[in-house]
Amino acid sequence: MTLVALEFLICLSLLPFPVWAAVSVNAVTYSPDITVGLGGLTVEDEDIADDDLAGTVVLIPIGSIPPEADVNAYHLDPNGDELLSFDTTVSLAGGVTAEPRDVVRFNGIFFSLEFNGGFAGVPSGTMVDAVSQINGGDLLLSFDTTVTLSSTTFDDEDLVRYDDPNASFSLFLDMSAAGVAERLDVDAVHHGDLDGRVYVSFGGSGTVGGVDFDDEDVLAYDSGGGTW
Repeated sequence: MTLVALEFLICLSLLPFPVWAAVSVNAVTYSPDITVGLGGLTVEDEDIADDDLAGTVVLIPIGSIPPEADVNAYHLDPNGDELLSFDTTVSLAGGVTAEPRDVVRFNGIFFSLEFNGGFAGVPSGTMVDAVSQINGGDLLLSFDTTVTLSSTTFDDEDLVRYDDPNASFSLFLDMSAAGVAERLDVDAVHHGDLDGRVYVSFGGSGTVGGVDFDDEDVLAYDSGGGTW
């Protein structure tokens, strides 16, 4: 797989601007799906890199991660905590065991289980391949395969909202209805709390809403106007 086949784990730093004004992004956080050289650094598939889009790339500490694991999903909380998911079952410091259907929280010292996929009814073998939060509350997830949860079927390109207190799932964004080809899989998401947009990356190339994109690109979707 080439350098362009990056598995983006979007955590954007957005400059303040009026709602629905021109997108202004000043940093992107991502993890490659292979070992790559980025900004003069060697970045492994279990690393998280922060790119200021001006030529500087730095690694973000996420604790001790087994080298056989690939980070599948990532989100940075406003308080500095990090949410992560992995492509394989991992044993982490503090006695935490996480499956690919789980999301863990890292507070800079300790890991804890943020989302227990098995408890929530996510089938074994399913991966969480994108995670964000909505205004610091409910989780925003995407899965690598079609799943039925809370009596609703979600495709791998859909964004799913998880209400933790009620342990319930709902459809946040039907990507097919938004024009995304069913063959594509969302592999990263960021909910823009400042602008209300949804930022996504896909596991392949295509065109949506007149916008051509590749798998290393990040797209912004205005759900209010239905535009990309």
